[in-house]
Amino acid sequence: MRVAMDVSPLVQTRAGTARYLESLMRELRARDDVTLTTRAFGRSDRASTLARDAVWYPFLLGREESADVLHCPTYRGPTRSRVPLVVTVHDLAIFRHPEAFNRWTRAYSPRVVPRVLAAAQRVIAVSEFTRQELIELLRVPDEKIRVVPNAVSDEFTNVGEAAEGEAAGRQGPQGGEGPGGRQAQEAAQPIKLCTTTKWAISCPHVQPSTPPLSCASTAPLS
Repeated sequence: MRVAMDVSPLVQTRAGTARYLESLMRELRARDDVTLTTRAFGRSDRASTLARDAVWYPFLLGREESADVLHCPTYRGPTRSRVPLVVTVHDLAIFRHPEAFNRWTRAYSPRVVPRVLAAAQRVIAVSEFTRQELIELLRVPDEKIRVVPNAVSDEFTNVGEAAEGEAAGRQGPQGGEGPGGRQAQEAAQPIKLCTTTKWAISCPHVQPSTPPLSCASTAPLS
């Protein structure tokens, strides 16, 4: 399957959406049955943001024809699409608390987001709460929504490699009392969480007919 992924959020943030997107792409690229290509527009400056939201997303991205699926990892996306469109919704805070957002986002979201979700063949909600918000606030049909919780990335397990900038907090003098030392290691009795990364993030494109592909012991939540 050929998947075209909107990666424009990577130039706008390094926060949770970027982590979600990077993990999603990494796992899709590891699959033999998926060919992943990326689509993006502009930089992080204000002019690019306005052009991307006002022109590229609603009128240009939807002209994609070389893929079997177009996936937008946020609710910014085309209002029409020539190929099946999948949209991930992380939250609907803009509709609950518009006062917390800038003027452009307050003006843009109520006018465009409902049209993007109407154009989507599948809407992914990252939680049951978000699914309920989609139904209550935007009247998205329940049958169109799939709840796919975010999985635990390897950086957050006691065996995975630390992400950039996290190494200092995970290492310490052997047997010491600092971060990563013996005291921390003794306290870090792992709890078992089902790590559904490969299954969860790919099921928008592949029918989830198989169980999660892996389980891992994760570090404690402290």
